[in-house]
Amino acid sequence: MAKHKTECYPASYLAECIATFVFVFIGAGVILSASYFNNFDGVAIAAAHGFTIFIMVAATANVSGGHINPAVTWAMMLRGVFTKDFSILNGVIYILAQVVGGALGVSALSVLMYFVPGGKEAAAAVNYGTPGLAANLDPWGGFFLEMIFGFILVFVILRTAVEQKLSWAPFAIGMTVFVLALSGGSYTGAAMNTARWFGPALISGTWDNAWVYTFAPMVGAIFAVIANVFISFKKSNISPE
Repeated sequence: MAKHKTECYPASYLAECIATFVFVFIGAGVILSASYFNNFDGVAIAAAHGFTIFIMVAATANVSGGHINPAVTWAMMLRGVFTKDFSILNGVIYILAQVVGGALGVSALSVLMYFVPGGKEAAAAVNYGTPGLAANLDPWGGFFLEMIFGFILVFVILRTAVEQKLSWAPFAIGMTVFVLALSGGSYTGAAMNTARWFGPALISGTWDNAWVYTFAPMVGAIFAVIANVFISFKKSNISPE
């Protein structure tokens, strides 16, 4: 993941918009496809999300940092308060670009479904891929789970892509999304990304538990930043052997 600057770069915003567009188009699209063919495979759905993130982070890391998630940008904004390498204004525009990209991704799916016999009905049956809570899951339970998922994802990103700048960080991030989606998809849809939820919610008009999908990943990101600062501080104070 590239080091951020405080200046505003239009190319970065475009990269975030395109990457989020692709992620939501494929992520929500695989759910629409599952609905159309009545073949819901949790592993395939999780893999589609995870590998798409892997691909798009790798594609945009040297342009925008490959956030593709408001929670990640929020974490970089918080971190930037101390490091001065990512500004609040930059972060706000990043998040707007991600949200727009997600909405455009589902809009493209909506147009596509017009050309598929029965496609609109299949899409409506799953609310255009909008993540939702399991029927027996309390909203606060959903909030806690999405918060934990957000924490894990952002923590992995901070440690692999930001602090250590590992070349294989995109793969680690994609696999984290895959594992989390596989483990929690049946409970909350494992959105861990407000833009991933917002696009389908906007097109389908499904706003159930909006506060969960909007704020839980952000809260998780706060804890991830705190943990990262603590670990980095401890590491810097370890005397070399």
